[in-house]
Amino acid sequence: MTMFKKKIQCFSLAAVVIALTACSSTGSNNPPVDNLNGGPDVAGTKVTGAGDQSGFGDSDRKFGAAGASSGLQGSNLQVGQQTYYFDFNQSDVHDADKPSLQVQANYLVKNPNAKLLLEGFTDPRGSREYNIALGERRADAVLAILKADGAGADQLRTVSFGAEKLASPGHTDADYALDRRVHLSYVAK
Repeated sequence: MTMFKKKIQCFSLAAVVIALTACSSTGSNNPPVDNLNGGPDVAGTKVTGAGDQSGFGDSDRKFGAAGASSGLQGSNLQVGQQTYYFDFNQSDVHDADKPSLQVQANYLVKNPNAKLLLEGFTDPRGSREYNIALGERRADAVLAILKADGAGADQLRTVSFGAEKLASPGHTDADYALDRRVHLSYVAK
């Protein structure tokens, strides 16, 4: 890779980090969003990866033995910053996460000025190049679901950090399971 391309890549990454830092907040005034898709009533369910009651974070995320999603839990599907987890060396979105992604897509359809950044991550195993590509495949898998559910391509951007920003610094299977993720951040609502 030429030096010019490396400089552009670093500048782009720095711009994204600065934009995300400037747009970050410590709380949410967003109430839970129920049944944006107009389908059957979903009250009484919460999709894993859908965050805590504030609509942000993933503090109640549960993992099985292999780090897989544990299915539906909690109270409401919500719009907000979300984190979706992946199996080792895979870019397939878990079926349990698809209802939450549908809520995100429906929010984007109803709010055409909303913009969403999809950040792909991996655990630290593998080469830098492989991890960047895998993080990109994971972000693209989430992107494809959102677009299939009606979100506009101009509302969505993807970036892969590979193993550059670990969620957990440890070296256990549980730590690696937290690192394999795609994080959604609304940069404009």
